[in-house]
Amino acid sequence: MEPDDPRLTRVILPRLHRGSLDGVYRPLPADLTTAKAVGFGHVTGHLGAGDLGANLAAVAAESAAYRGELALVLSAGAGFTWSAAVVEAP
Repeated sequence: MEPDDPRLTRVILPRLHRGSLDGVYRPLPADLTTAKAVGFGHVTGHLGAGDLGANLAAVAAESAAYRGELALVLSAGAGFTWSAAVVEAP
């Protein structure tokens, strides 16, 4: 998958403080893709390892509106760990 793939419509950000998101996480996707950066941290705050699962649940809850589209789900944790998953709305 290329960053300009038109099916990639959203980049789901880790559930972190807005300052971290705006300073670290939002600039990179904006430079690499036209996909919209979306955050759900204002709903729950950081959930540690639960961020990825909670973000996947949020994507699944909205999947009817995004059929066939892709989302890049980012997660971050302590100890300089990061993960990412590309998921497709059924």
